[in-house]
Amino acid sequence: MIETASSTMARSGGVTLLALALALAGCGKDSAAATRGPGASSEKVAVGPHADGDHFSVDAAPVGACAAGAECAIAIKVTVRDDFHVNPEYPHKFTAQDAAGVEFLGKDPGKKNVFSKPAGDFASSDPKSGVLTVRFKSQAGSPTVAGTLKLGVCSDQNCLLPVVDLAVPVTVR
Repeated sequence: MIETASSTMARSGGVTLLALALALAGCGKDSAAATRGPGASSEKVAVGPHADGDHFSVDAAPVGACAAGAECAIAIKVTVRDDFHVNPEYPHKFTAQDAAGVEFLGKDPGKKNVFSKPAGDFASSDPKSGVLTVRFKSQAGSPTVAGTLKLGVCSDQNCLLPVVDLAVPVTVR
């Protein structure tokens, strides 16, 4: 399902307008160029550990072995293609769904299941990629860490605000 910014704004009102304005403000070297294109759009991408969208892909996988009761991590890697780049101003965010036997270790005491750029969970070493790290503890078993990733990718003419539902199976020994 692809959602455009205008259809989302019609449903969500001012909150979406504010998020869109923030995303466009951080796009490219010439933020005015972002408003000259056809406009920003949101895109909903299917569930799984991998997703391909317009001008980007997302791959999520556990980082190393995961031991019961120890801190474990999942790396969510965003790779941008074509003339697009990771928006350095957008507050990229992953919100994890509750999972039986899994304790999320986000830095916000009230929202331990939220991992974001403002919290220091997202790092980008170049304009074409970035990694968001999700930290958690789990009981032994095979939980699936699932949730929604919101990110911003831009060209000089346009910004996209993809929403990606991810599900990553993890083996915890």
